[in-house]
Amino acid sequence: MCFISIPPTDKGLTAQIKLEIDEGKEIVSVRAPVPFGLDLEPTNGLATVTKDSPNGSRAGDVLRYCSQFTMGLPRGDGLVTTVGSFGGAIGWQCSLFNVRKAQSWEQVVEALVSNDVSRTDYCLLIFERDKE
Repeated sequence: MCFISIPPTDKGLTAQIKLEIDEGKEIVSVRAPVPFGLDLEPTNGLATVTKDSPNGSRAGDVLRYCSQFTMGLPRGDGLVTTVGSFGGAIGWQCSLFNVRKAQSWEQVVEALVSNDVSRTDYCLLIFERDKE
């Protein structure tokens, strides 16, 4: 179990995730400035990087999670959140998208492109990588 900061930078949000990885693998998090490039394709049911990128991803990395923006009610436990919920203040919310649980490749693409410059300053990418 680990905690990781999620975008955008100015919100100070964190997410808790539990990752199980195979021996000989490691988890690597990349904060790619938006807009970002990522050469990724579905290979044997996994979202696999096909080409090294300046953002820190490497060919062979497997994308496990990425930040995703969806419309929703404010989250939190403060007065502003409570008032916003009753008032129906819907806005963009960031969460971590579990790539392995995606029902289709289109869901993965939608999660990645939801990291738009109008919503965030970076996209959080969590990869599984072979240990060196």
